[in-house]
Amino acid sequence: MNDKIGEVKISLQECMDASGRWHINKVFKIESSEPLKAGEAAKNLGELYLQVMFTKKGDIPDTIEPKLVEDLKATLAAEVAPIEGSLVVNINHAKNLYPNDGQTSDPYCKIILPGGIKQETPHINKTITPIWKYRNNFKISVPKNVNGFLNVLKTNLFT
Repeated sequence: MNDKIGEVKISLQECMDASGRWHINKVFKIESSEPLKAGEAAKNLGELYLQVMFTKKGDIPDTIEPKLVEDLKATLAAEVAPIEGSLVVNINHAKNLYPNDGQTSDPYCKIILPGGIKQETPHINKTITPIWKYRNNFKISVPKNVNGFLNVLKTNLFT
């Protein structure tokens, strides 16, 4: 069984009146074919990009394809294409860190970036308020929507 998502309505008469020419070249919102219930908000059902040409018998159709209003293939490729640049990270300080021995810790930070990039700040001994004033400039190439991590760690686990 095929479940209907929604529908897009177009005027066939307008297409016929423009015989042989591309009349429709646009993105439409897909609309529900079911009426909304009282108090129900319209759902986003997606979009459909249509290009429509009707040619009456005997007319000569336009042989030139219409220009794309929206090139989804190029848009999707751009979303995953790597972005190259420079990422500057300043790690200034931390405060009120949880102490290992009830009083202090030996904290440091580890930066983890895509592509296996890892870097650590210096370890600051016996404190819960380290001041690093650490700066690093990373040359990176990553796709959009990728995360990096900054972990705050401690080393004196058994002291």
